[in-house]
Amino acid sequence: MIPVPAKDTTMSIPDPAAQQSILASPLPTPSTLKHRRNLFYQLLRLAAINIKMVRVIATGRHL
Repeated sequence: MIPVPAKDTTMSIPDPAAQQSILASPLPTPSTLKHRRNLFYQLLRLAAINIKMVRVIATGRHL
């Protein structure tokens, strides 16, 4: 058998500008987090996007 080298699990430290950008990014609200975890809400959103796609494809304006 050929030995497999170990994966490098060290993370590189981003440059200071990237760190400031990450720190300044907005955090999701509690309501947003609730919607992201709600399976029923996600199924509704999936159905809505599928209906939109079917409507666009049916009209033939997707090209």
